[in-house]
Amino acid sequence: MPVPDYFALPGFSGSGAELKCLLLLFMLFVLPGRINAQWVNDPAENTRVVYDLNDPVNISAVGDMNGGTFIVWEDNVTGLQNEISFMHIEPNGSISFRADGIKISQSVGDQKNPQIVAAEKNNAAIAWKDFSMNKNGNLFIQKVQANGITLWNSGGIKVNKTNNRIIDYSMCANKAGEVYISYLTEEPGNSFNSRIILQKISPDGIFMYDSLGVTVSGSENGKLLPCVLSDDSSGCYVCWIETIGGKGVILSLHYNKSGSPLSGTKPLNVTDNSLNIITYTAAFSKAGLYLAYQVMKKDKSIYHQFISYNGKLSWGKNGKLCTNQKGSQSNPQIFADDAGLILSWTNEFNNDRDVCIQRFDRKSKPVWQNDGIKVTNMKGDQFGQKIISDNRNGAIIAWVDRRTSSAAGKIYAQRITSEGKIYWDSSGIAIGSFFNSPKSYLNLLSDGRGSAIAVFKEKRNRENGIYAQKVFNTGTFVSQMIGFKAEVAADSIKIQWYSANEFPNSTYTIERSMQTDSGNTDWEKITSVSSVSGKASNYYQYFDKPDTSGIFYYQITLNDNHGNTQTSEISRVNFIESANYIIVAQNEPNPFSDSTQIKFYLPDESDVKIEFFDNRIEKIDELNRTFPAGENSVTFSAKNRNPGIYFYKFECGDFVDVKKMVLTY
Repeated sequence: MPVPDYFALPGFSGSGAELKCLLLLFMLFVLPGRINAQWVNDPAENTRVVYDLNDPVNISAVGDMNGGTFIVWEDNVTGLQNEISFMHIEPNGSISFRADGIKISQSVGDQKNPQIVAAEKNNAAIAWKDFSMNKNGNLFIQKVQANGITLWNSGGIKVNKTNNRIIDYSMCANKAGEVYISYLTEEPGNSFNSRIILQKISPDGIFMYDSLGVTVSGSENGKLLPCVLSDDSSGCYVCWIETIGGKGVILSLHYNKSGSPLSGTKPLNVTDNSLNIITYTAAFSKAGLYLAYQVMKKDKSIYHQFISYNGKLSWGKNGKLCTNQKGSQSNPQIFADDAGLILSWTNEFNNDRDVCIQRFDRKSKPVWQNDGIKVTNMKGDQFGQKIISDNRNGAIIAWVDRRTSSAAGKIYAQRITSEGKIYWDSSGIAIGSFFNSPKSYLNLLSDGRGSAIAVFKEKRNRENGIYAQKVFNTGTFVSQMIGFKAEVAADSIKIQWYSANEFPNSTYTIERSMQTDSGNTDWEKITSVSSVSGKASNYYQYFDKPDTSGIFYYQITLNDNHGNTQTSEISRVNFIESANYIIVAQNEPNPFSDSTQIKFYLPDESDVKIEFFDNRIEKIDELNRTFPAGENSVTFSAKNRNPGIYFYKFECGDFVDVKKMVLTY
């Protein structure tokens, strides 16, 4: 093989409209290369995902729809002002950019109260209150990518159009990547003139309603806790608590995609003032809206209600009581799935707090034990739980646990099967067990493959940090597939992996996909490999012989005898054999930080032109030279270049190919 040609790219730009159109026509979405996994397998250590913090607060996390995680927080590192920063974690636990995160805005003034939602694959929307231009605060929103790039103006988009005080807000995104945001505003010094406003923002950052938004409620009653949820049909629900007759009442309106209420402008009374609502939570399912709410009585109680898609209360006036357990019930946490509804709450009785969970059908009938299941059999103080689906009609739940005399609790987790059975250890499994250190801001999210990722703040050795821990649906911290790798071996592709904590009678299914001009084709099953009986750890390998050259992707799906599935990361292989056509491989590595190599195959000696472009589709350099027949390579140097997306366009005669590459810190 010829010696690779190494060159650095000086900075200059220039490209015409025709070239931009051509580039857009040829752009291919390319999966990033594998990065060594960073998840820590010791729950007493965890994976530290953010460094150089002062005292972060308002920490939130969401999945990126691709197995990774976005995190946002508020902190005052400089001592001058509060600032909002964000971080992205790759599916393997490695961070995507600088270890202290990226600031969402460079404005001079406090930034507070961030919220985050997933908005399309590998993208998230972040909103916050900004006090740089208005002492009452303005509401801003920004869209960010997993590589740290911000997409909506340099400082985000201002949502509110008045200088009224922003009291509270909520946001969500639908499947199209459109973001809904509802916010409660109040005239300075006049709490009787408060309004709930709704706005919808396109994936490109354009207001989809009038610039002033849609007024949801403008009554003189006191209001709090606005909540907006997508209905998966380009519409949304808006809920809030309103003070009527001196008591908190939940009201709701359902809007279509154009911002018009579906059942008139009068809100639906989810509850009346015979109850006094303290707080609530809501989730959307295909059939309608599910709410659970905490009611102030002699002891706190939790009721719930289901609103059908056509706006009818399914469970009668004020809904149904969730449990008859003795004591006070608080902190309702819910999600809805195809099998029904799952609710978790904290029960406080006789100086103990226990986390409980229950599944209900669409008629509010308990499916599991009548008054719910305690997620652990341990005495003590369990609270602050978060809950997600396990992707198998069950749930994974995490909580803060003070089951010992330690003043600082640990974080535990449990999995409940679809039949209502405790799947992991009856006492739960510790997922954050660093000794006697304060833990707070617990977030729990799904990786989309049945496993859970916990994100939390912890102070260790007098230093605050944000930590994360991944736990697989088997209750283990080590993947049952480790060291998965696919690489060229002579005239074949060698696929290899190790197993850890392997269940008997497991099956590994190897799948392959080939990149084409229109993107990736569907995954094709190559073979299935049965686990080696009687051993917990094994080494596996398989040799695949594609019948053509090209860029191939491989993944393995594990199915165990408990009905669990686990899918590996994706491994990319540039398989180039002698052929009578031109082959251009994806650059490796990708993403990269210093340099990356581009390989290509020529059937004959040919003149080749390779042009490089930045994310504005402006040319930054080009290479023109003659290359011999066979496999060749060039190296792109990233010296003095900013992180972001770049493209390379390969031309040889009538052959043209364009690929994307990602430069990180």
